[in-house]
Amino acid sequence: MKFEKIRSVILGEELDEIPVSLWRHFPGMDLDASSLCRAQLSFQRRFDPDLMKLCPSGGYASIAFGAEIEYYDSPIGAPRTRVYRVKDAEEWASLDEPSTRTYLASCPR
Repeated sequence: MKFEKIRSVILGEELDEIPVSLWRHFPGMDLDASSLCRAQLSFQRRFDPDLMKLCPSGGYASIAFGAEIEYYDSPIGAPRTRVYRVKDAEEWASLDEPSTRTYLASCPR
């Protein structure tokens, strides 16, 4: 069982095989929870790693603080920041804690 394998590693127990994990991001699909879920589960079923790492958009934290991101023709599918919330050092002090309600309201459903 995968859970037991991971648990054994954490406890430092000997195993007959080493657990493996691999992951990737799903640009574009990571902007919608249902699409991301389908992509992640398909990847998990195809490669069957012992541990699944969830891979939301790489820009989710900056979006929560008010930045705007965009996708472009990146070889690794990474977003880039189009509008930065903080433009100079003095603005750091005015940065409010992000509102999850505001952020979640902006997510596609």
